Amino acid sequence: MAPSVSPAVMSEASSEEEEVASTSCAVSRNPMVADARSLLAHVVSKRSVQYNAFKESWTEQEFWFVYCAGTDPLRKEEVVTCLVAEGMRYLISRSRDHERLAGLYLIYTVFCTQPLNPKALIRVTADDWTALIELQEVIREKKVRGYTMGCAS
Repeated sequence: MAPSVSPAVMSEASSEEEEVASTSCAVSRNPMVADARSLLAHVVSKRSVQYNAFKESWTEQEFWFVYCAGTDPLRKEEVVTCLVAEGMRYLISRSRDHERLAGLYLIYTVFCTQPLNPKALIRVTADDWTALIELQEVIREKKVRGYTMGCAS
């Protein structure tokens, strides 16, 4: 049985797919989004809030190969942008905490491992920032252990 993601994440994602033509990563967005969703579904199926569980999934699925899409810096930036956007959809959704953390971990890991110099910046809206702060408060209230991060290798 395939791991499932909450309907809130999927409905947000499907509405975003309709706008794919207007995004900067329209050319190759679908395969990258599919790969990111596969990774996130694998992480979510573990029902863990620990960053190590995310890193295990990243390694098991050999996700670092996503950067091999090309040598052109613009192409690499496109990959980073698309993966961050998919992680952000999970992060700002009103899904379960471990799903939102999976999105945060994807964003963080992509930032740490991106092959760009200087690193591509991750821009967030005020609403996205508010969602991130709310998640942080939820984690603190629940005293969730193991949600610390370190760069994936």
